[in-house]
Amino acid sequence: MANIAEKIASAYGITGSQAWKVVSVADDLGVDPTWLAALIYFESNFRTNAKGPGTAYGLGQWTAIAQQALGVTRAQLERMGFDEQMDLLYRHLSEGKNAAGSALDLAMNHFYPKAFGQPDYVFPSWVQEANPGIRTPRDYVAKMTAKARLALSDRVSSSFPFVGPLLPPMGTAKDDGWKFWFNVAGLVFFGTTLVFSAARLARRRGQ
Repeated sequence: MANIAEKIASAYGITGSQAWKVVSVADDLGVDPTWLAALIYFESNFRTNAKGPGTAYGLGQWTAIAQQALGVTRAQLERMGFDEQMDLLYRHLSEGKNAAGSALDLAMNHFYPKAFGQPDYVFPSWVQEANPGIRTPRDYVAKMTAKARLALSDRVSSSFPFVGPLLPPMGTAKDDGWKFWFNVAGLVFFGTTLVFSAARLARRRGQ
């Protein structure tokens, strides 16, 4: 716990106590702290007074609709410190939400709960217009991952296979097909090369 808090503080330029709060909230949510840190940094750069498009404000970039659902006003948000906004983020990510088993789940609990568990869900046009380049949950997480200052845990790659060092983030539906098969072909080639190399080594040892 202490080690990951130190890494988060160093990577994102926040205080030790703020990093501990991130780790604590992540623990309460049952998610990896690197996921939560990446989400907050993507949304607000860890600034409690961050102003986004329209009415978006704070660490979680809560819109007027989200503020109303959480029972807070913009004026109240503006007076909240880091810990208070983190507590609000915990409520936002947990009340009435499904348990997050991946960075994708966590991101959709925050960004668009209707898309939870649906990586290929296509967001409505108004969501895409307000968030250029984000057409599906895959796009959101790909951008979040690219901006993150700490590598996300391996569990992200296993539950969301198109984010991570092995396979690049997918783009539009038009691009998805060839990128997928290109990576499959690469894996097959790599595996075949290993098999032939092992066979040659075995023959040499048998001579």
